[in-house]
Amino acid sequence: MVIFLKGGMTHITEQAEYAYRVLAGNVFVYILPYREEQPGRRFLLYEAREGDCIPSLAWEQEKLGNWRFCLVALDSAQLEQFIPEDPDALKLAFAAGMDVRLFSPEEFEEQMVEQFNINMVKEEGVIYATALEQEKVHEQSLQMIYELFHKNVRTRKTEPSGNKTYDAAAKICDYMGIRIAPFEKVKESCRRKITLYDVARLSHFTTREIILEEKWYRKDSGPILAYKKKGRAPVACIPKGPSKYIAYDVTDNSEHVIDRQYAELLEVKADMLYRPFPAEKITLKKLLMFGLKGAYKREFVNLAVLSLLGTLVGLLIPVINQQLYDMYIPMADRTGLIQICMVVLSCTVGNLGFTVVKNLATFRSMNSMEYSVQSATYDRLFSLPESFFREYESADLAQRTMGVTAIFQVMADVMMQTALNAVFSILYLVRMFQYSGNLAGIAFFMVLVTVLISGYVGYRQLRYEGELMELEGRISSVLYQFLVGISKIRIAGIENRALVEYLKPYTEARKLTMRKERLSVLVDTLIGASNVIFSIVLYSVMIRKSVSLSMGAFMGFMTAFGSFSGAMTGMFSSFLDVNHVIPAYKRCKPILETLPEFEEDTLMPGDLTGDIEVSNVTFAYNQESGTVLNEVSFHIQAGEYIGIVGSSGCGKSTLMKLLLGFEKPQTGKIFYDSKDIDSMDKRELRKKFGVVLQDGDLISGSIYDNIIITAPNTTMKRVEQVVEEVGLKDDIAQMPMGLHTILSEDSGTISGGQQQRILIARAIVGKPKILYFDEATSALDNLTQAMVCQSLEKLKATRIVIAHRLSTVMNCDRILVMDRGQIVEQGNYEELMEKKGLFYQLASRQMA
Repeated sequence: MVIFLKGGMTHITEQAEYAYRVLAGNVFVYILPYREEQPGRRFLLYEAREGDCIPSLAWEQEKLGNWRFCLVALDSAQLEQFIPEDPDALKLAFAAGMDVRLFSPEEFEEQMVEQFNINMVKEEGVIYATALEQEKVHEQSLQMIYELFHKNVRTRKTEPSGNKTYDAAAKICDYMGIRIAPFEKVKESCRRKITLYDVARLSHFTTREIILEEKWYRKDSGPILAYKKKGRAPVACIPKGPSKYIAYDVTDNSEHVIDRQYAELLEVKADMLYRPFPAEKITLKKLLMFGLKGAYKREFVNLAVLSLLGTLVGLLIPVINQQLYDMYIPMADRTGLIQICMVVLSCTVGNLGFTVVKNLATFRSMNSMEYSVQSATYDRLFSLPESFFREYESADLAQRTMGVTAIFQVMADVMMQTALNAVFSILYLVRMFQYSGNLAGIAFFMVLVTVLISGYVGYRQLRYEGELMELEGRISSVLYQFLVGISKIRIAGIENRALVEYLKPYTEARKLTMRKERLSVLVDTLIGASNVIFSIVLYSVMIRKSVSLSMGAFMGFMTAFGSFSGAMTGMFSSFLDVNHVIPAYKRCKPILETLPEFEEDTLMPGDLTGDIEVSNVTFAYNQESGTVLNEVSFHIQAGEYIGIVGSSGCGKSTLMKLLLGFEKPQTGKIFYDSKDIDSMDKRELRKKFGVVLQDGDLISGSIYDNIIITAPNTTMKRVEQVVEEVGLKDDIAQMPMGLHTILSEDSGTISGGQQQRILIARAIVGKPKILYFDEATSALDNLTQAMVCQSLEKLKATRIVIAHRLSTVMNCDRILVMDRGQIVEQGNYEELMEKKGLFYQLASRQMA
């Protein structure tokens, strides 16, 4: 049987008894593993030329897995599949051609796998050449074992690196519990000067520049990385209590208490670090524990002590009431009454003081904890994969994000205040039983019944709460869309229709709100009426002489019961709030449980040459929809100028998303410089690209800010050069503020062509080795497009252009023609026109 292979096409050897003879062309022989019916990374073993014979490899072994040969044509090739007369001799000859010595044909498969492993070792750098590197691996293994058996893992103390910025950041990270990237990784990525931004980017935490106000060191604002005025040496400023800072100077490893004199040595501008969520699913428990780490343990002790003191003071009131009714009132002892009043006043003032101090401590703790949770939530949101954002509307996602902080606030408040009050209120219950066991039992039963009835009503509210939150998300999304498209709505004259579409979910939400509020009123009424009912029942029992209590003891009992029932009612109200958190948490779960795009053990991409390989890539957005890409394979050499064309819906933009790492293929692999994209840090990889997408937008700011946003250290000379290359020089010269002209978010002050040229300037300003353009010139006139294309042709980078206008790709080195998720043709413009295939048809329509 004859097998025809075109460039990029592959053939997998599935049957071990066959062999293949190259009839024409050259064929690359790769070896690749199959794990869980998915092809793994392949490695080149041999280049077979015309007349060479290739044995088949279809080997399945329990320990080593399943292995196959993958045959790939260089340009085009013909293979003859046949059954060899002497397969052993063929295997020996093939191995000899690879410079692999076999002692027997039986070890052919194992030796081929061994070649794969040797190549893997060379490329991934698994073998360490020095004892120092082996020691580091050993320490890392011990740390992983330690973390496996210890829940509360603190980051290991980072050894001094010799770089001041890194060491100062490491000091703060160690204090905050942030896992900082190894210095070798940071150095490999940055190579030149290491900045705090580089350390934060590679360690996956965020920073913010702040201004140090006067006497900033007297209040806790969190860890701060400050800089000395002399030499701009970094100093790690770490709080030691609510009103004290310690400065750690990594230059001479000294420590200083920050006072007015030391603060004058520091610059006004400093940086603040924010603790991120760990790269794992965040449950409700983990969210609460994460936030609690942001507060001082001393504050919790203070809260507990103050709550206990307030309870003990409250226990004096029943005793005072008993003495008042049993002794001082019957005896008309005015002096004693005045003394009792002074004692009550003192207790009230003392309790008020305890409450004020407790509330201040609670405010400080809650503010600090909410701040850390909110910053970590937004950091997590920006770290999620691109596919996540495809499932939610912007306004709805904003509400879900803000809900995380609200959830934590309710949970922390219940834990810090209500739970403590409820625990200490047991002392009131004990005091009630000391007065009268019968009365205390009746009172406890009534409180329990009230709580159960109110709990049932609160449970009924949950259904309305969940539906209401979903509707509010829809309302926000609809309103946001209408505001963004207000000009289109007015042009079409459909303002009334838009209002109706907005009112549909709004009215549904109001109906649900009314039902929910009715239940809330019912609960409030029940709680309010219960106090009257409790008093009536207890007074009735007392009047009937069912219990043997004096009037003073009864009044003391009633005072203790009032405090107890108030604490129980407050606890119940808080637990109702916790129930309302449940639907809110369900809405926030996608943000908290979706894993971030980065992984801790990924490799740095390093300096790319621009070599790209796509191998047997198949992709579908979901199982229900059809396959968008089907076994796409091609290889782009460094510096090539590639055009990708095809009709709408053929998979061009989807292929771009896969190349950028936004999506992950179901099968197949993508390699940059022979490195699997899945093994690399995708965010670092994208920094090596220049990208212009068809739906790209500008930010609010100046033209200059928009151009240098991806390369903030770019010089003005380079910016002016890029502006000229994209044909913006004359346009900017006519603007009063030139490069500093302010643009709005919707770019309403400039044309679509000018917006595209700014996006192109942004993509090429950093001189990337790989450029991706997806319909980047669709809004340009022919003259400007020709200017931009000429500039692209001069760039020393791999350029991949997706275009509908075929004039954009006329000068490409190679054009890939896609149809229904496959590459059906490839070649330069002249070759494809001569073939008179699909590309010829597309070109004929445009020329017509």
